[in-house]
Amino acid sequence: MFDLMPRKYTTYNPFREMEKFFAGASGADREFRTDVRDENDAYTIEAELPGFAKEDINVDVANDVLTITAERKPVENGGEYICRERLFGTFSRSFDVSSVKVDGISVRYENGLLTLTLPKKDSVIPASRHLDIE
Repeated sequence: MFDLMPRKYTTYNPFREMEKFFAGASGADREFRTDVRDENDAYTIEAELPGFAKEDINVDVANDVLTITAERKPVENGGEYICRERLFGTFSRSFDVSSVKVDGISVRYENGLLTLTLPKKDSVIPASRHLDIE
């Protein structure tokens, strides 16, 4: 039975209880890892969401905030768990998109990676003007 335990649990880990405390019992309201790149005319966000079904991922934009939400529900297959490390619950991240053309955002999900392409708004350079000193 204990042969199935991951090696890290066979030795004392003083931080394990602290990790469990901060992770919460279900992993709800956890963030997932993202990379954001500036590609001159657009931003690219890549979000790691392995193990999620495409139907369990939502991307919404409201009030210049883009929110990615994903939900994973536990699967009960019977039996008693010896070790349970996978997190379940709702995961989300939000991003300011005030400098983005919201209508041009494209989203793709492949092999556990959600990729969003966010085209930038055209830069508006204020007109130059000379101010007289009084």
